Amino acid sequence: MGPLKVIIVGGGPCGIVAAHALYRAGIDYTILERRQDVFADTGTSLVLTPQNLRVFGQLGILDKFIDDGAPLLHLSQSFDPARKGFKRTHALSRIRDNHGSGLIIFHRAVLLRALFDALPDEAKAQYFVNKRVTDIDISTSGTTAHCGDGSLYTGSLIIGADGVHSRIGVIIRNLRLNLPQTAGGQDALDSADNITSNAEDTFPATYKCLWGSFKRETDIGESYEIQGHNRSAMYLTGKKKAWFFLYERLPVTTTEKVTYSPEDATAFAQSFSDWHVHEKLKISDIINKPTFVSGMNNLREGVAAAETWSFAGRVALVRDACHRFTPNAGIGLNAGIQDVVSLVNHLRVLCAQTLHGLFDDILFVNTLERYQEERREAVARDYAVASQSTRLQAWATWRDYLLARWVYPFEFVKNYLTDHGTATSFKSGLVLDFIESDEVLHGRVPWDHQLVRGALPIKTS
Repeated sequence: MGPLKVIIVGGGPCGIVAAHALYRAGIDYTILERRQDVFADTGTSLVLTPQNLRVFGQLGILDKFIDDGAPLLHLSQSFDPARKGFKRTHALSRIRDNHGSGLIIFHRAVLLRALFDALPDEAKAQYFVNKRVTDIDISTSGTTAHCGDGSLYTGSLIIGADGVHSRIGVIIRNLRLNLPQTAGGQDALDSADNITSNAEDTFPATYKCLWGSFKRETDIGESYEIQGHNRSAMYLTGKKKAWFFLYERLPVTTTEKVTYSPEDATAFAQSFSDWHVHEKLKISDIINKPTFVSGMNNLREGVAAAETWSFAGRVALVRDACHRFTPNAGIGLNAGIQDVVSLVNHLRVLCAQTLHGLFDDILFVNTLERYQEERREAVARDYAVASQSTRLQAWATWRDYLLARWVYPFEFVKNYLTDHGTATSFKSGLVLDFIESDEVLHGRVPWDHQLVRGALPIKTS
């Protein structure tokens, strides 16, 4: 390993993907995970999109878990929850035709375990649980993470991959408030709604969601969407599990942290009892199943101002620590993986710029600024898509109702949006630019960043 040492705070999917990428880049790292059992079944699903399947192909781990997932190749929609009738379209299959793979759905616990198991043994040894980071020190020589158990971990840089209630985000916000404020220009992210600083609980929530999983009883790879006024539902199936999501608009948008009790979740689920989420299933058929596992929370959404994604060139945030999306469009994890790819690419360049392993502070600052700059536009776009998806499905306005009910259901409209909207987003996906690799996905739409075999010079700028 080289002279750079990274401390990853947060051992979830993005933290483990960062470990894979850093290991391949020859960059030393340590993962600090606050929970004891990171692989616990929380009942949720995760969707991987084609551009990130390419990244896993580069890392040589795609074949280790792809069979655990199921492709989503059609969408069935209902506009009357009291009826069993659904309109099926196949625009999702065009994603496979365009990019060589469709959307692949996984049970979160299964995917997380597979990603961890795919780490080399020496890399697994750097994954520590029960490590709740309470504070960090930053100096010209590096960073130190203080854990609640009294342990200390030192490194060159910290990656905050610790979620929407990011402790690292809170710490660097507090550090920033002690510094003179400088004027800054507007950028691409500033035009999006809900841009916030990284204060604890400042991402606002307009919707709440109950999610649940149970043993699959219907066909593999199904995707159902049920629309309603200020409420909506989704039903998805994978290899062994099925999942549903129940959404409802809150009376007012809030930044308050809310904890829902099991009784709250039960009452909320029962309020959807008569909703058909499949031709063969209503919510009332599901919630009493012995294999049913669920959770409930408010859906925080927003994008932190770009200048708050890092601090002093020594701390960088990824995924929910700096941008949070509602789950309807399945974008959150995929945006986080793209954050990791961008950041590790730039850290690799940083390593090439050093002289005898000595790093200048300005190199760190410039590296993280380039990371922020590279990700700003894509994150703003992803946030807009996720936000719109949630509001379309719940008919938030008359415009949303007209589009969701009377325009978008037409197959030719979905096909157009898939070919000209979704494809534009997917084809621009970043790859690890220091790994030689054969292309793993071939479709009608060419990738902006090609995978190649042959000598890859290390970039120095």
